[in-house]
Amino acid sequence: MFFIVSIGIISIVVLALIEGNKATLVSTQNGSKKLGDFILHIRVEEVDKGIKVYRALQYKGKESVVIEHRTPLISVSLDQKNRSFTSSTTLKEMNYGHSYHPQKAKIIEITEEGQYTLYCAARFKVGGKDKKIKYIQRLTLE
Repeated sequence: MFFIVSIGIISIVVLALIEGNKATLVSTQNGSKKLGDFILHIRVEEVDKGIKVYRALQYKGKESVVIEHRTPLISVSLDQKNRSFTSSTTLKEMNYGHSYHPQKAKIIEITEEGQYTLYCAARFKVGGKDKKIKYIQRLTLE
């Protein structure tokens, strides 16, 4: 009997320690930043052991355009302003209202409570002209 009770208590303590190491996002975050006819949309949701960042570029211009970009179109990093893009380029035609999201949502593992800064940047060209949209969001995990 003592052995069964001891196993039960140990199991409860282990589960409490595992759950105690899980930081959770205080609330889902939605944000956007506009540059000319383009809008960068960001959504941050809680997932097990971290956050999931959705990203898209929306076009609101009247005439269709072709954008040229490297991968990723929209970089995402946590507490680091540095972004890396590949040297190969992709072309994409965009029409009014089109939302372009070539990369899957990014999952960032966070296990500690605290304040974090999410850095997002979209880099692309339209008609040979460089465009860059930066988005910064403070996140609180408890």
